[in-house]
Amino acid sequence: MRILLLLSSDSTRHTAIYTGLPQSVGDSSLLYIPIAWIHDALTWRTKLILQYLAKIGERLPHREQSMTNVTQASMCRIVIACFKASGHGMLACDFDSVATQFQPKYYMKQQQHKPTHTNNTTGLAPSVAMPVTADDDDEDDDTRREVEFPDPEYSINRVSGFLCDCATGARIMDTSILNSEAMLSNVIAYVHARMSVELDFVQHSIPYAGAPASCQFFASKNYNVTKKLLVFVCSSRGSTCGIWSRSLLLRSGVNVGSMLPYFRKAIDKGFGVVVLNPNVNSVLRGATKLAIPCSSTPEEHVQHVWEHFIFPSAAHEIHFLAYGYGGVLVSNLIFNHAVMANLQPRLGNLGFLECTTSTKCPPQLQHSIGPRWVSWETSNEIGFGKQIPNQSVNSVGITMSAGPTGSSDGGGGSSSSITQTVLDPVFRFFDAPNAYEFLRTEASMS
Repeated sequence: MRILLLLSSDSTRHTAIYTGLPQSVGDSSLLYIPIAWIHDALTWRTKLILQYLAKIGERLPHREQSMTNVTQASMCRIVIACFKASGHGMLACDFDSVATQFQPKYYMKQQQHKPTHTNNTTGLAPSVAMPVTADDDDEDDDTRREVEFPDPEYSINRVSGFLCDCATGARIMDTSILNSEAMLSNVIAYVHARMSVELDFVQHSIPYAGAPASCQFFASKNYNVTKKLLVFVCSSRGSTCGIWSRSLLLRSGVNVGSMLPYFRKAIDKGFGVVVLNPNVNSVLRGATKLAIPCSSTPEEHVQHVWEHFIFPSAAHEIHFLAYGYGGVLVSNLIFNHAVMANLQPRLGNLGFLECTTSTKCPPQLQHSIGPRWVSWETSNEIGFGKQIPNQSVNSVGITMSAGPTGSSDGGGGSSSSITQTVLDPVFRFFDAPNAYEFLRTEASMS
């Protein structure tokens, strides 16, 4: 939940909007940050939000909140918008239903080729996110924007992807930290911030922005105009957009547990990207569980994104990459005759990572789907990059070995994952005209 908080400072009232809750606070808590940090962070977007909230605030009773009951600034995560306001009392509200109506763009501290230092105007450390202003949009293109992990004690090593101690640089191996839901939530938010800031991905809402119950998924800015489109479909218990595996994210690092390396590779190769979020099917409003319209099941989510985003796009080639249960979702979609009637002329290649499907491909679609289907599975018997003979009657296309199961990393997880080992072969496959040509090329490389 996102919180909006009105703070008092002498005769002036200030408003700050936050994302994320610190691990020690309940979901109904208010967050606090010193006003000196935010006084000059006005943007046109926040003014629009202020106008919207002012109308709500006029109809709500004011209530005072003791500052002894709110969290200290050191526990706050990411400031995403703020502005000044005049008035009386305090107002707290759910920002999720407001922010999506304005689609604001955010960035973290821009990394330039000179030493970074604390911003003396705002008092913010370089790693804290601030809203983009009109002047920021005019920055030189060669200015790199990098997201830093906003935690005073921990950082993410950008080379290894591991969670590290800020003071020593040592990798965190403490299981109480690695198993922490709060830390996991922070790392997921960090991945999403990198998708938005560094890759310029945009969030889209189902069924629409500001709906009482909605879910969000990501897409590259050019997804609807690019010639080649790559659709990521990952579905496993507790998974979320842009994450292969929650368990791998902290234990094996962001570079293994998240899709970030795949996104960068896809962008470098000229693909537009759509990242589905099929596991978000309901929201809690108080004690009531509300199904999300058009995303009440993973299957409905995939169908909605296909009908309203993927199919209307200008892509000539539509490729899919599925992981886990995402393979079932993709196969159910493409085995649908109504879908294939529109998809077949534009169907690219179909990649599946550690996927199993219980649905048999309709015989009349075998000639269209089979030559475009490659699955990767771990194997202790078949060497990496070699073909694995299909043994199931439901097998489609070609199955390739991703090598043996990863070894232990000493922290209770695997030091490698299929998503890490097959990154290059997957994109060689997407570059190939079909699965058989890919197999021939791979054989010549071994």
